[in-house]
Amino acid sequence: MIETRQLKHFAALAEHLSFARASRVVHLSQSAFSRSIRSLESTLGVTLIARDKRHVELTNAGLMFVQQAKEILFRTAELQRQVELLRGGSRGVLRAGAGPYPADLFVGDAVGRLLAAHPGLQVNLEVGDWTTLRHHLKSRSIEFFIGETTDLVDDPELHLDVMKQHQGYFVVRKGHPLTKLRNLSLKDVIPYPLAVVGRLASRFTTALVREAVSGEKRPVLAIQSTHTPILRSLLAHCDAVSLFTLPQVEAEIRTGSLVALPLVLPWVSTQFGFVSIRNQALSPSAAEFKRIANDANEAAIQRSWNLAPLVGGGRQATQRRSEAPVR
Repeated sequence: MIETRQLKHFAALAEHLSFARASRVVHLSQSAFSRSIRSLESTLGVTLIARDKRHVELTNAGLMFVQQAKEILFRTAELQRQVELLRGGSRGVLRAGAGPYPADLFVGDAVGRLLAAHPGLQVNLEVGDWTTLRHHLKSRSIEFFIGETTDLVDDPELHLDVMKQHQGYFVVRKGHPLTKLRNLSLKDVIPYPLAVVGRLASRFTTALVREAVSGEKRPVLAIQSTHTPILRSLLAHCDAVSLFTLPQVEAEIRTGSLVALPLVLPWVSTQFGFVSIRNQALSPSAAEFKRIANDANEAAIQRSWNLAPLVGGGRQATQRRSEAPVR
């Protein structure tokens, strides 16, 4: 009979392709770990691992089996979570992900509200860019994530529930040369170094490159980070330009250290969504979190509207209709 622990051991080996690393991950000695894998192969009657002195590779049977093993492990964890919720209504573990922007903007509030309703619930939240989160979702490390969806719409394995949008702004330090320009355009912004959170979606890169084709300078990616406080901090000390929603930089705008430029472009808007595996039911805690997150996002949008008069240091933002959204 196959045991759940053997599935966990094999999934770890398939991920790390190293007996030494995988055995450390599951907290076993390498000899005990090797015995577990050999026992699994003996039970199945097939070879899962092609071994030599330097490399570990999955056989065709191993590639097939690891997908099923991950699915069984995920379903088992889901069943345990649902049973715990049925018992106490507030116990269990919720494994989720969030992109840097939604994490900074409203996901923290949503997690807080969920924990206030269910104090015994444990939440493991991973923050990363959409490519990393998609990988972890498909490997069943997380149940869902909230993040950028532009480049996920054609993925047949995923189910997307798109959330209401926020307008984004180019943000710079106080006294930046761009703050002195009237009739500001994207061509004015292009020459300055760009500091971004996570991996830019295709609609951003396409628009930036297209606008730069006829210019003398191309966009310069100065820094890329999943840590939004770093970007807010560095903007105050250099001429880099970054992208933020207004609630994310509210404190800095009110103190005058940062300025949201009065340039409103349709494609500089959020495309956040609740991303899960298609045809896979959410656990009760995930379903509740989804509802709470949508409410928190809408509250953040209302804050954005209230902060609009602060754009441009008080100047009203005007939409550049000549620079249409990228499709």
